[in-house]
Amino acid sequence: MALLAAFASLNSCNLGFDLGVTAGAILGMQADLGLTDDQVELFVGMVDLSGTVGAACSFLISDYFGRRRAFTVCASVYICGIFVLINASSFIVLLLGRMIVGLSVGLALSLDPMYIAEIAPAEYRGTFVTWSELALNIGIVLGLGADYMFANLHPSTGWRVMLSCGLPAPILLIFVSLAALPESPRWLVSKGRTQEAKAVCWRLWLGLGLWLGFGLGSGLGLG
Repeated sequence: MALLAAFASLNSCNLGFDLGVTAGAILGMQADLGLTDDQVELFVGMVDLSGTVGAACSFLISDYFGRRRAFTVCASVYICGIFVLINASSFIVLLLGRMIVGLSVGLALSLDPMYIAEIAPAEYRGTFVTWSELALNIGIVLGLGADYMFANLHPSTGWRVMLSCGLPAPILLIFVSLAALPESPRWLVSKGRTQEAKAVCWRLWLGLGLWLGFGLGSGLGLG
């Protein structure tokens, strides 16, 4: 259960990384592409504008594809946005990539806390849902760390490397969402797939029991 919550929280980590890395990468972009202050302001603010559109449409993605496949869709869009950004040679292309990234984080913003709330037992729901907020802050720290690590590279290269450091998390999320994450029982029931929902619930309860048993055994010196 804890592992599922951690993987789902990678969505929020992506948003945090974007917020953190942009603070340093924008300096290299401005020096490399000769951006004006007005263009910098528009670039930074575009993620909020497109993110608002994504957030308004997030229920369509999660209800149509299901929670598990929605993770795949959001992470794939995020990766596309990063590839557009790191290959940009003009402000228009930069803005397009920023719009795609903003759309993806807007779509994903409510997904991981909703998914965690739907798979977690009531007594652990609050604990696990807060992990998405924790992941957001971890992402910010990782983004700032990428800025620090590559700050001394040439401006034409450094900001591209900084942004590319955001690729591992969504790639991992795609792999996990396809191979390991169970579908939300609540979503399955809403689609009339009751038997599948029951099977997922049994798997979740078994996993929770093993997790609690391991924790108790370790606490007693049995693990």
